[in-house]
Amino acid sequence: ARAEVEIEIKRAEDEKKYINSQRRSELTQIRRNEELTLSRLRKEEETARARTEEEMRLQYMANRQTEKVRNDNSEAISLIQYERELLLQNAAEKMKERTGKAIAEAKAEAERANEDVHLRKLKAELNEKRIRNIAAINAVASHIASSLYSASNNPKQVLTFIVYMALLATGVYSAREIARLCRLIIESTLGRPKLIRATTRKSALYQFLRDAINSIKQYFQPKAEINVNDIFHDVALNPDLKKRILSISSAAHKVRKNDAPQRHILFYGEPGTGKTMVARKMAQAIGLDYAMMSGGDVGPLGPDAVTQIHSLFRWAKLSTKGVILFIDEAEAFLGDRGK
Repeated sequence: ARAEVEIEIKRAEDEKKYINSQRRSELTQIRRNEELTLSRLRKEEETARARTEEEMRLQYMANRQTEKVRNDNSEAISLIQYERELLLQNAAEKMKERTGKAIAEAKAEAERANEDVHLRKLKAELNEKRIRNIAAINAVASHIASSLYSASNNPKQVLTFIVYMALLATGVYSAREIARLCRLIIESTLGRPKLIRATTRKSALYQFLRDAINSIKQYFQPKAEINVNDIFHDVALNPDLKKRILSISSAAHKVRKNDAPQRHILFYGEPGTGKTMVARKMAQAIGLDYAMMSGGDVGPLGPDAVTQIHSLFRWAKLSTKGVILFIDEAEAFLGDRGK
């Protein structure tokens, strides 16, 4: 019985080995089949890819060929159109040339045909003009002769005519000079000269009213004495320089009260140091009008500069108070800046 069991066990083991062997064989076959399938699929895929690439290449070549044919056709069409335009242009130019030539020949023929008519017309016009000129010369000569004859017979009339003409010329010249003088007087009285940039002087009417009011005030209330220090209290200067300015202003004020001639003052210094302001304050302290001109304005006037300067001084002399004339940048026309 034990031997039978061992035989059964061995037989079972053999069957098991056989089954395992069969299973391994099946697995091997399955793997082989899978590999074959994968290999076949890869080959089919490569074949399809190669076929697709070939089709794309053929399509690309076909497109290039088509584009080349189209370009060739386009160039051919453009060339044909260009040649056609050239032919049309040449034909038009030839036609224009023939037309112009025909018109010129027709005009020349017409002018040759009408040449005699033009010559006769020109001769007639010249003859008519000559006759008119001769008639005018004869009329003028006759008038001059008759005038000379009348003058020789009536010398008194000639003398009267000369006197009348002289009086007329004198009247015209006098009227012109009087008008110019009136204009200068009006400009000097009412207007301000071109060279004056700034001034405290008012118009003639304003000055008249101001003087009248001041006279009335002085009648009822004596005029207060001008304090020079009060006028210059807000001016910041070097103490020594300010002292000199106050002294000059006080002296000039006394000179004005005594109707004595004033003296000239020269200010010098860098721009912005207060020269113009001090001149204005001095005019106020002395009791004069202030006027400012620039030397740089004289040069551009050219020949008119002398006239404008005379106009300026005439304007200044008409002031009832008197004028301090401050000439800024005087070296521009009074001397050389470098000296």
